[in-house]
Amino acid sequence: MEYSEVLECFKNDIRNNPDIEIIRLKHGYIIFYWDDVEHSYYHSSELIQSPEKLYEILNKEFEK
Repeated sequence: MEYSEVLECFKNDIRNNPDIEIIRLKHGYIIFYWDDVEHSYYHSSELIQSPEKLYEILNKEFEK
């Protein structure tokens, strides 16, 4: 499994949720969420260093 396959699988969910940002870093991915009250981003995940872990987190987030 590749990161691109995971992101493709959840593409519509990510696109339809304006409060989530998935950012690629040198050593993996991190997920940021928009806080409408504070008008700022926060992250609630650790550095995601495998496609399988990204899938697990997004699957839980979007309950697929």
